[in-house]
Amino acid sequence: MTHGILGLIVCPMVDDNLIYSLSKDPEEKNILIVDNEHNGSVRRKLDKENIGYEIIKWDDILNGTFQLDGSRFTILIYMINLGLHSRPEELKSTVEDIAKEMNPFVDGFGFYLGTCGNYEWNIP
Repeated sequence: MTHGILGLIVCPMVDDNLIYSLSKDPEEKNILIVDNEHNGSVRRKLDKENIGYEIIKWDDILNGTFQLDGSRFTILIYMINLGLHSRPEELKSTVEDIAKEMNPFVDGFGFYLGTCGNYEWNIP
């Protein structure tokens, strides 16, 4: 059984890929979605596939009010603004900032992003 915390930074443009991955993975998992204005699409799609999840506040993670459970397989999903693909520098800095904030709380990262032709990124 897998355990640990996987942090995902996801653009709504490719959330179908995420839904496919989650729906085909038979392993038991705890899915958490950061509460923000960009998560409506992924929530509707998870509901349609009958995949359970919990909504949590980002500030509650950052200030320690909400403790992520690394003893089981936990997936933390942070949805970003779809419109950022038209502003590559802002998209890059947003993804980097979220990854830096998320880093102390996760064991690994996954990115569901379309680089929209910005293949030369060097994301640390």
